[in-house]
Amino acid sequence: MTNRYSPVPELNLLAEFEAGADDLYAAGFSLGEFGRDNGFLKNPELEARLILFAEANASGSLYALWRVDDRTDLATLPVAILGDAWLERHFGPAPANDPGAIVEAARAELGEWFGAWLAPRIGRA
Repeated sequence: MTNRYSPVPELNLLAEFEAGADDLYAAGFSLGEFGRDNGFLKNPELEARLILFAEANASGSLYALWRVDDRTDLATLPVAILGDAWLERHFGPAPANDPGAIVEAARAELGEWFGAWLAPRIGRA
């Protein structure tokens, strides 16, 4: 791909795939301008930590990279799903039989950290 979409190689592969697709390859999904929030977050602290990159569906759900720390390799950041989620065969497993187990594993690893970071920004203790 000659035009780089983002500093994340996997997202560049997805952008290349999207550019070559004749039609929608996932209903409602489309890459947005990498890192541009278009006023969605409406909070400078959220904007500083969430790098938006795609719309998940027509309901306004979004995908973002969550800057959990100061690492420079953006490809290693967790993906935050703001709304409901989709799975892309090149980037994730098949749909889980028990999504609760995945949610619990993520909550155990990052939940307290995410809650502590997010709560003061949305007015919850």
